[in-house]
Amino acid sequence: MRFVFVLICIVMYPAFPAEYLPVCEKCLNPRIHSKSGARTSSASADAKVVQEDAVTWCATNRPRDPYCAREEVTNGGDGGRKSYKATADCSAGILNSIDGYEYRYVGVWPDGPGRGRPMLKGAAGNIPRWNSIVSGRGVARAEWAKFGGYSLAGQWEVLCGTVPPASAQSAQTKPVESEGEWLASCFRCPAPAVTSKTGIGTANAVADARFSATEIKSSCAETDPQNVAACVRREMAERGNKTYRATADCTGGRITTIDDQHYTLAGIWDNSDIGGGRTKWRGADGQIVGRDNASGGLAISQQWEVLCPGPVSNALLSSAATVPGRPAVPAQVATATTSASACAGKRYCEESNTFAAIIRDFRSSTLPDSTRMVSATIKFLNKTNRPLLLGYIRSSGVAIDDQGNRYILPTPTNVRGMGEIGGREFDPKFTLQPGQSADTRFEFVWRWNGRDIIGHKAWDIELAVREPNEAAPGQYRFGAEHALQFRGVPSATAAVSQSVPAATAPTASATDPRRTDACEGKTRCFDAGAFVTEIGSGTLTREGTYQDRVARLNLLIRNMGDQPLPLAYVAKSSVLTDNLGRRFFWGTAGTYDTSATGIGKVEANRADPQFTLAPGESRTVTFTLRRRTPKTDPDGTSYTFNVALAQLEVINPQQVRTTREHSLAFTDFALNATAAAPSGTPANSGQQTIRDLSNAIRGLGKKK
Repeated sequence: MRFVFVLICIVMYPAFPAEYLPVCEKCLNPRIHSKSGARTSSASADAKVVQEDAVTWCATNRPRDPYCAREEVTNGGDGGRKSYKATADCSAGILNSIDGYEYRYVGVWPDGPGRGRPMLKGAAGNIPRWNSIVSGRGVARAEWAKFGGYSLAGQWEVLCGTVPPASAQSAQTKPVESEGEWLASCFRCPAPAVTSKTGIGTANAVADARFSATEIKSSCAETDPQNVAACVRREMAERGNKTYRATADCTGGRITTIDDQHYTLAGIWDNSDIGGGRTKWRGADGQIVGRDNASGGLAISQQWEVLCPGPVSNALLSSAATVPGRPAVPAQVATATTSASACAGKRYCEESNTFAAIIRDFRSSTLPDSTRMVSATIKFLNKTNRPLLLGYIRSSGVAIDDQGNRYILPTPTNVRGMGEIGGREFDPKFTLQPGQSADTRFEFVWRWNGRDIIGHKAWDIELAVREPNEAAPGQYRFGAEHALQFRGVPSATAAVSQSVPAATAPTASATDPRRTDACEGKTRCFDAGAFVTEIGSGTLTREGTYQDRVARLNLLIRNMGDQPLPLAYVAKSSVLTDNLGRRFFWGTAGTYDTSATGIGKVEANRADPQFTLAPGESRTVTFTLRRRTPKTDPDGTSYTFNVALAQLEVINPQQVRTTREHSLAFTDFALNATAAAPSGTPANSGQQTIRDLSNAIRGLGKKK
């Protein structure tokens, strides 16, 4: 009877649905085990990761790991806590989140995946984005990003429901007039909090802002989670003592943003994309600034809203259209050379008013210590009528695979062809002339822990570049910042290989529009503008006791200019990857790079200009790369070779500097595989030759 009674109780009193304090959309989230004061000024909830949820989560995400559930319960899931606690004052609109920070209710998300759900703002004035990162059309990308808007909205709903707080407008975390306001910067960048405002709504509106340590720490935790402390020190040194100022003429529809760029009000955005109903802006070049993340038009709108709150009237739009123009645009200001979209019909392409960026090649590979790497070759096209200088913003690059694993660019050597902007440091080695295009290479790294599921299908890639302008010889003023996003990029497929649209004639050289492309129709050739490089021969051999695979590539380099051309190999930049994702290396880490012969090197603060080509001269250099692998491993059927060559300027015998770094990419070519054999032995495939030799030795033994 007792057994029957228990069954009856289960049937009559079913378990209530479990509640959670969410960390992220795809995370193993902690289950609430106690809750009190819901919808009051003292709402509280405690939670922890439980075995039942861990088993279900592991079955989906790590099905081959027998220890997954136990480890997740012990570690506290993706949030990394033994226990989780969230509290809220539902009347005042204040949430103390499970991440340890305080937020306040500021309304509901107007669009995107969180539309209509609670939106909360941090003490530094920044609103954590939905899942931390949202694409240009409001589609969530980083479903694994922790403690973003998705997490905060879920916590608020658990504690306070969906009814807005009665006195949300009075919720204050600090008794400062400008608390909660910020000036938007680039996409994925931290935003400086407003410290003072004057003349708001007038012809002389001014707002000053500075970065707080809290905001920088939060940003570092998102962009560089493995090196948060170093990131905070670096960012504080660069941004911590700087004041950012935005000014506006609210009566004439003019604004000068925190990056010292000038814009004129050009209307209101429609509802066909994000930002419907917000202000539209025209740059100094006369072009409308797009509302996509790469262009950053909505960041301008946000700064305007701080300086000039309230609706935009027809009278203001009329005034902006008739206001006297600024002085003539100086020669250094970019003007688009073509009105047609350079990305029309192209996948994995991002475009701004001044340039287009397209992924030409994308490949994944594995290093011996289980480090995973993905390499993106991105070609940039100058759309303007003046030289365009670009720099990569340090720590802005990230690639996330289809399983949510985050790949980063840990060092400057992971970026080839383009200089890095970090603090006051900038290397101006990437300059494009009008209509020119050139390749850059970004190598994203992720260290696999042996447990996480590895993504293979597609990656989302984001990075930021900026347009410095030379104010004086060797002195640069940083201009517009552009955040680039490429969604769902597949690895090592022909679908990624795309041609770059030309700003001039379609037969123009990739980097010199004055002449035709010398590599047109050739597969083992790269036209760098100043010179052309072609793989004359490539061999694959097996050498030594362990039968290491050794690849030798002979590159013929021809000077296409009318002046002597000094070039040098950028040390440790050469890499060969086969179609199976296996990498050949220039040497061993911690040693000198001796892989290149016939050409000098650029290494540390030294540059060797011994390889100087006269006008029209050609010369061959050789690169030798190695891969240690089991003897029975099959060889690849096609290969991709990447290398960086520096274009030098010899100032005097003791002074040599790099004027340009060229990132070269040769994709999907075959190697003539030959085995190391005595003289006179006919060449054959490496595997077949070794097999024949082995059989011959066995035969000799039997005869004896």
